[in-house]
Amino acid sequence: YYGHTPDSATLNNKSVPAQLGMRQRAAAEISVTWRFLTLKGEYLSGRDGTVKKNGYYGQAAAYLIPGRLQLAGRYDTFDKDVAGPDDRATNYTAGITYYIHPGAMLQAAYTFRQEEGNRISNDTGSIQLQIGF
Repeated sequence: YYGHTPDSATLNNKSVPAQLGMRQRAAAEISVTWRFLTLKGEYLSGRDGTVKKNGYYGQAAAYLIPGRLQLAGRYDTFDKDVAGPDDRATNYTAGITYYIHPGAMLQAAYTFRQEEGNRISNDTGSIQLQIGF
């Protein structure tokens, strides 16, 4: 807002009071690599006016064949309004990466998505080829 607080704003398609302009963010992350294993995690917290939100993720990746085949898993969750019901989204992801060449890899992943409240069918799968040149 470039140094001023608006009279009102919109959050989640609802008009909210001016204190929405008061935004605070904090986060911490860690990453550790040891031999063939990589562990990462992050926690974040924020406040938009009176709305508190938070989330975190943890992931692990391990080479099954060093430098060639890597298996990964990830858990992440985000609650866009800690005080509100039915607004947390959680994802469970499993993936595999095959390193074809130092500048090329093939990845496949599947994400199981879980929402609080009404469950919707929105899991995702992807396959991608990445080539660097």
